[in-house]
Amino acid sequence: MKHAYTALVLAAAIAPAAAQPSSPGTADPIVTLTRLACGTPGAPSDVGRFSDTYKFTGLKVQITYSCYLVRHGDDYMVWDTGFAPGAGPTAPKTSLADLVTQIGVKPEQVKYVAVSHYHGDHVGQLAEFPQSTLLVGKGDWEVVSDPKVATTLGAPFAHWVSGGGKVDPVTGDRDVFGDGTVVMLDMPGHTPG
Repeated sequence: MKHAYTALVLAAAIAPAAAQPSSPGTADPIVTLTRLACGTPGAPSDVGRFSDTYKFTGLKVQITYSCYLVRHGDDYMVWDTGFAPGAGPTAPKTSLADLVTQIGVKPEQVKYVAVSHYHGDHVGQLAEFPQSTLLVGKGDWEVVSDPKVATTLGAPFAHWVSGGGKVDPVTGDRDVFGDGTVVMLDMPGHTPG
C-alpha cells in the first residue's frame, strides 16, 4: 500500500522564476505565508522517535505545532490546522479561526483548508473552516472517509465526509492556484493511506 505525506512549497519565496508570467496589463498576485501557533507541549519532547536509526534517542527538544495562512491575491489557504483547543497540554491557547481573524482575515474568506496528512496534530481545527474546500491526499481521504474509521481518525473530517463541504482528494503534486507559486508535493511514507 502506498504511504502518503504531503508537503507545501511556497515557490514564490524561493523560485519566482517558476511562476508563469502574468498577462500584459495584469499584476502578479501578492503571495505571502504567515506562521500561526497551533499548539506547544508544556515540556521538551524526546525526538528519538523521529529518527529511523534511533540516533537521537534521549535528545529533548521543545516542539511547536505550526499552521500556516497562505495569501494568494484575494484568495487564502490554511495549511494544517494543528491540535484542537482543549486537546490537553499541547492545545493551542487561541483557536486557529481567532488567529486568522486577528490578522485581518475572516475564516469564511479561506478558500482552501489543506492538510499534510490526517494525524491529530495537523487536523484538530478543520471544523473551523466548513465553507473551505478541503485539499487532502487521496490516500488519506480514502482512510478517513472509510465508515470503519469514521469515529476515530475521521472525526475531524466529518463535515466533508457527510457531504456538507467540498473535498478535493489530491493525487501527486498539486499547483494550488495554477501559477506555480503554491505547490503541494506528494511525499510518500508517513501515513498508511
